[in-house]
Amino acid sequence: MPSRAHCTPTSSSEWSPPILTTGDCEPGPVTPKQFLSAGFYFGAKGRLLQFQASGPATGDASSKAAYAKLTGSGKSYSGAELIAAFKKGGGKYGPDDKEAFVKNLPIAKLEPYLGKLKVISVEFAPFSEADRSDFNDQMDWEVKAVVTRHDGTSATYRIRFEQYKGNLVAFGDTSTYPWNLLDINSKDQP
Repeated sequence: MPSRAHCTPTSSSEWSPPILTTGDCEPGPVTPKQFLSAGFYFGAKGRLLQFQASGPATGDASSKAAYAKLTGSGKSYSGAELIAAFKKGGGKYGPDDKEAFVKNLPIAKLEPYLGKLKVISVEFAPFSEADRSDFNDQMDWEVKAVVTRHDGTSATYRIRFEQYKGNLVAFGDTSTYPWNLLDINSKDQP
């Protein structure tokens, strides 16, 4: 068996584990599919200021596939038809499900990490209530909350949840950069 001393680890991308490809080495570990990517940003005193997650594990892959199948014909759909397809495909928290979404918010689970949360608004964003034709399965629920930290200081946070299962996908202290990366299309950025 060849010595690995002369093998050079390389990677197919910055998100992959190293793959040994040079010298007379055998290939190292290969990850065929990444299910979750997450980022955490900490500020002064070790405060958790930002979090963002993406990937198939943040939602419901079978519901997303069902929605894509129901709406993938190339036909033009009304907003009502798109929302009906989302629900038929297994989506849980569409724009008409605010009451159920609010009832199931995991606020108590976030408080040990952020501090006491007081919800100030809950919106399905970005969404035009007028004709609903802008509905798509990539929209999120956005919760704005005032956080009173354990040291008595406070901040406003934007907290985002995906609409299929209501899973947390991002949050951020709005006074810190890069809070606006949570939603680069937000219409209410300062």
